[in-house]
Amino acid sequence: GTHPIDVVPVADQPSATGGNYVTDEDTAVALTGLDGALVDVDGSETLTFTISGVDPAASFTTGTDQGGGVWAFTPAEIATGLSYNPPPQAHGTFSMVLQSTATEAEGDVATNTAPVVVVVNGVADAPTLTPGASSTDEDQPAAVGAAISYAVNDPDGSEVVTSVSITDIPAGATPFFAPVGTAVLTPVPGGFEITGDEADIAATLASFTVTPPPESGDDFTLTVAITVTDTGGDTVVVTQPHPVTVTPVADTPILTGGTIN
Repeated sequence: GTHPIDVVPVADQPSATGGNYVTDEDTAVALTGLDGALVDVDGSETLTFTISGVDPAASFTTGTDQGGGVWAFTPAEIATGLSYNPPPQAHGTFSMVLQSTATEAEGDVATNTAPVVVVVNGVADAPTLTPGASSTDEDQPAAVGAAISYAVNDPDGSEVVTSVSITDIPAGATPFFAPVGTAVLTPVPGGFEITGDEADIAATLASFTVTPPPESGDDFTLTVAITVTDTGGDTVVVTQPHPVTVTPVADTPILTGGTIN
């Protein structure tokens, strides 16, 4: 006689290949080499992919966001290739997990995982610099620093202003600074650079005045430069002109009297 044997299909563990990638802040990176394949070749299994541990502000150029930091992908999407968009204005290491899943027609599943690690290098964003303009009378100080304003454009708080410089001070002019706290004033060609804590740099800059060369009514233009540094060490410098208008003032003439015999 015969005795029937019921063979229960069992899914075979698929392969999964992750990778390590490097990019800059706010720059997409191609996740080349991501892969996975079925081991079973009888055609009874289907293959799907997910990537978990995805930052909620990050995204991919293909796939479906399933929420909770999980994205789903078809084999075709993995084979075609995808890129990772880091969270805006963010840097650091983003560790994720690629999971391949083989599903038997009868419902049994088997999975495999591989790490996907993206290192995002910090990039300093250009600050907003409003150089302003100032005016004064001949032989009187111009309140230059009070007219200059700037702001860091990095919402994650990873960037600070590390220096402010004022250059192109005309020969014979008299600059004045009142250094505050940790601020250090260093001579540079044509002017000075202020370094130190961010708040002390700003306070010292606000104190800056310049008196035109003696007896000069000529206008001149200073150059203002702001340096911003990211915690990763990247820097960016923004430079703008600051015009100074000088109004000539007539000097009181010297009158010498005498005696006529």
